[in-house]
Amino acid sequence: MRIPPPELFLALFLCARPAAGAVPLMSLEEVDVDAGKRTVDVKVFLTVEAEVPPLFLLGVRWEAARLQFLEVNWRGTIFEASEGPPFHRVQSDPAGEPVAGLYTVGFCDPCTPAIPAGSRIPIANLRFARLPGLSGEDSTAVRLVRAPPLGAGGDSMEPHLYVNGWVKVETADGRVRLHQSRPFLRGDFNLDGTVDLSDPVGTLAALFLGEGSALCPDAADSNDDGLMDVADPIHALSFLFTGGAAPPAPSPAPGLDPTADSLGCDDLPCHREKLVFEEDPDAWWDFVEFCIPNGDSFKAPVAELYPEVYFLPEIAGRIGCGPEEVLCVIAWPSVEHWKICALSLLPFIREIRGSYFE
Repeated sequence: MRIPPPELFLALFLCARPAAGAVPLMSLEEVDVDAGKRTVDVKVFLTVEAEVPPLFLLGVRWEAARLQFLEVNWRGTIFEASEGPPFHRVQSDPAGEPVAGLYTVGFCDPCTPAIPAGSRIPIANLRFARLPGLSGEDSTAVRLVRAPPLGAGGDSMEPHLYVNGWVKVETADGRVRLHQSRPFLRGDFNLDGTVDLSDPVGTLAALFLGEGSALCPDAADSNDDGLMDVADPIHALSFLFTGGAAPPAPSPAPGLDPTADSLGCDDLPCHREKLVFEEDPDAWWDFVEFCIPNGDSFKAPVAELYPEVYFLPEIAGRIGCGPEEVLCVIAWPSVEHWKICALSLLPFIREIRGSYFE
């Protein structure tokens, strides 16, 4: 198949016959992003009735005060193994507007890999940096729009797909939603990083004596029934002393609540006295490092919480791990605030250091 280059699009549009059948749909992903992440990936999906060649064009617009466009990549798309369609080009808007165009057009015979028939086929991944304008529990739209012109004197073009001729597609916008995550350890009422006798005692005191309060009712909900009541200290005592069921996730390592309920955490559980930073502890860091005792029982909860961790025995690192310790390193873009705070709840971690590459 020989497809004319972008400069001939307008002439091609005038003579191409519309394809029969339903109009393809091009849509953007709706993404929930943790407040600790500084990059956001928004996928482009295609819904089409029949297999088509990897030839399409689109424009994307975003709010310049909240997002900064970084790149188009093919992670998590049908083109991941081939590193993208045979021909692709990213074009920024010549007028400086927050618009970028993606064109996958050129001469190819055959044009592979083809886009299969189906619903919400991922065809591109748009990566953005999150700016300070997107904070708190805020959200921002990412829209499919006319692609900017290719070169001076060109015209902008609506999103199109090649289906036995160039066809204008239907579009659906996406949205990036920011949320503040609250990590906790199930059953850990007093947020000291362990589940022990003090936790059911604290829960009973809060429920019946009015002594203290639960900063994180989700953590106090030991049996994960969505309630903080007398059943929780009973469950915790059974687990601790009679071989009863362990608290459900997040356990035995801190993490996020996998079940939806009305409970939450009033504050981000975090042993901030363990956090040592070169700059503002709420900034983004290139990597963090910490030491743990050498042993699988210590590595397991760290790896469960942070699969991206590198265990580096016999290396002291900047933090200065001892001979009986293992250096742990987590590098950007895997550094997330809630996970770092969750690590601080592990009692065998004495310090977490955030640093920047020199």
